[in-house]
Amino acid sequence: MKLLKVKLFNFRQFYGAQTIAFSCDAKKNVTLVHAENGVGKTTLLNAIRWCFYGEVTNRFEAKDQILNFEAAAEKDPLASVEVTFEHEGRTYIVERHSSYRNGNGRGEMSLSAYSVDKNGSMHQLEAPDTFVNSVVPRAMAKYFFFDGEHAETFSSETNSRAVGQAIRDMLGCNVIEAAIQDLEYAARQYGNQLSDIPGEGELKLLAGRLKEFEEKQQHGKDRVVELIADKERLDDQIEEITSQLRQAEGARHIQRERDEKTRRLRAVQDGIKTAEQNVIRWVGAKTLPLVSRKLASETLSFIDEESLKGRIPSPYNEEFVQGLLKAELCVCGRELKPATPQWKLVADLLKKASNAELMRRVVRARTRIGVLKELRADAPRLLEAEQHRIASLAAEEKELEQAIGELGTQLKKLPIEEIAERERARQQLNEKRDEVIAKIGQYKLAVEQLDRSIRGVRSDQEKIQVKSERAKKLLTRRDVAQQGADLLRALLQQHEIDARQRIESIINEILEKTARRDYRFRFRDNFALDLTYADGKAVPKSEGENQLMSLAFISALVQFSMERSSKKDTPFFVPGTIAPLVLDSPFGKLDKRYKKDTASFVPQMASQVVLLLSSSQGDDDVVAVLSPYVGSEYVLISENRGPLGRKSEDEIVLRGKRRATSLFNRPRNLTRIEEV
Repeated sequence: MKLLKVKLFNFRQFYGAQTIAFSCDAKKNVTLVHAENGVGKTTLLNAIRWCFYGEVTNRFEAKDQILNFEAAAEKDPLASVEVTFEHEGRTYIVERHSSYRNGNGRGEMSLSAYSVDKNGSMHQLEAPDTFVNSVVPRAMAKYFFFDGEHAETFSSETNSRAVGQAIRDMLGCNVIEAAIQDLEYAARQYGNQLSDIPGEGELKLLAGRLKEFEEKQQHGKDRVVELIADKERLDDQIEEITSQLRQAEGARHIQRERDEKTRRLRAVQDGIKTAEQNVIRWVGAKTLPLVSRKLASETLSFIDEESLKGRIPSPYNEEFVQGLLKAELCVCGRELKPATPQWKLVADLLKKASNAELMRRVVRARTRIGVLKELRADAPRLLEAEQHRIASLAAEEKELEQAIGELGTQLKKLPIEEIAERERARQQLNEKRDEVIAKIGQYKLAVEQLDRSIRGVRSDQEKIQVKSERAKKLLTRRDVAQQGADLLRALLQQHEIDARQRIESIINEILEKTARRDYRFRFRDNFALDLTYADGKAVPKSEGENQLMSLAFISALVQFSMERSSKKDTPFFVPGTIAPLVLDSPFGKLDKRYKKDTASFVPQMASQVVLLLSSSQGDDDVVAVLSPYVGSEYVLISENRGPLGRKSEDEIVLRGKRRATSLFNRPRNLTRIEEV
């Protein structure tokens, strides 16, 4: 998909008809829109989202106030956005209208979509919502039309669930997730119908138990979702207080030290988890060599002893001996007449002769025993190394937890009451969070136990000698539905793992080009974004580094979606899409150096890029880096009915020309789009 133009009519600040045409040049793929804060950058981003989906970004204020105030005062009740774009070689127009004729202040929306033929004739499409969703699925849209001003929140410690959801959205999981839910529902319904069959008393009893377990399990799953939402709310509150402490004079240095130790604690805890997983793998891989020590030794001795006694065939080749007897000629040249003493001596060799398969078995047995001996010799050293690592990390974990607790105590004892109160509130929230986490663990454990109980009851149902043909059919259908759900879930999990690995790889490629230091990126198990130095130590991320990592994550999502768009071997997933990337204020928290480095990779983030920049973000250095890639450029002009008064005049210098961006004593308050 490529954007051709957007036409706004009485949409928010944009009075009357206003149009932007986007660059579609493959080399000059960037469209730049300059505007100061409050003039309409975010409105442009949201105009596209509103046109396609009837929704706007979460932080877009006064979401229902779509109609321009000047138009409303002039009794013009209509607002609209029209987007023209190319998709798969054809041109389309999508337009959304909002009418405010009803007088209740809420617009009545309508959506239309048209294909445009080579002659310019328009042909209306049925089901415009479905069409738009097939071009850029709604779940993926928020990552292509992205509010970069708040990008750093993507990489915050508390946003792991949103990150995980972003990957699932780009993976197109909604179809397969719906299929899993439908199959599990069908399996439950088939199971419930078993209790309605007359003459199957035991089956009816088991069906009742199964229904009880399934209802409890569903309740447990629902509670886990609710508790996770509670945890995220507490995380947000804790992060807000922590951010205040980072800025507070007198607490700043203590909070920064606590941040660093908290990051190190997470890295240590991840290390402990990895080492424990290595021990589990060690048990699986090294137990056989250790427990088979005596058996291996005795088997090797038996092979050697039997070979010595001649019970295991010696290396005479059976085919060779048979050849001599058939030719009636010995290797020494003498004749071997059948039934002669010489013939019998050669024939007796067959009793000890081996064929090729038998010798291969003996060789394989010897080789395997040798491998077991080598693995056994190495096993204790590997286990000791992991146990030593766990002990060392556990000791460091304890020290860090104590140090973090002491820093919290220092904050509570500060003479500044406001800071001490914030720290007390933070610790109370932490305690609540710990309680919620414990409950999440309890419910998850209960769900797992109920899952085992459910499978046990289903197994018991299968063992019963069912008399009714109807019951047999229901059992078969239930099992098929459940097996289908299990198969799809396993497929989904594997695709998520593959997606994480690919996105990690793309982000590390971006950081290698843009980051100041030798950083390494990875996802934690819970999808949190983790940045470390080359030695594995956690990076104490600044707001700028958070913004850079979030932009790298968005870029990786877009690239991953482009890669998936060409894959045809994933029928259970919504295909990826190729779409423009519209970024509002992408350089917000970056310093001068990071702005330039980030600007250098932005044009490669998508085949078409639209950047909405304020003067502080689109400074001379950034514009100079972007300039070779800019195919279209606009500036948003604020027109005001009132006088200049004591306000300073806003202006911007573009292409060597000075332009006023705020005009006064005008007929209306509005924003005007002007091409550079």
